[in-house]
Amino acid sequence: MVSSSEMSVLQIIILIFTILSLICLFLIFITYCLFEQLRTLPGKNNMCLVIALFFAMAFLEFGSSWVIQIVDSFLPLSFFSIIVSLLNALQGVYIFVAYIFNKRVFILYRSLICYKPVVKFGSESRNVTKN
Repeated sequence: MVSSSEMSVLQIIILIFTILSLICLFLIFITYCLFEQLRTLPGKNNMCLVIALFFAMAFLEFGSSWVIQIVDSFLPLSFFSIIVSLLNALQGVYIFVAYIFNKRVFILYRSLICYKPVVKFGSESRNVTKN
């Protein structure tokens, strides 16, 4: 049997990770809104994914959300339960790392902060400095 204090700790950890995920999803959406270069057809698909996942997590995530977690609900609370719950709660963080932590987005943010315009040559973005 699992004590209620152990269950409460797990619920608090899942809530914190879910909120972290929601923040990351929001930052992804803001990044795509800031930089027109990211709003290609795949970029717009990513924006739709982020919006859908944000609302799903915000309104529906606070219970069993995926097949593995549903299967896990039939088992007694175990280390597997904790891992599955944490992995589900961190979905937004995974997407944030996959789409925002790359050289292209880093260059776009650097140009935004340093006020250097980014000029697109072919499929590559480069910083342009004025003489």
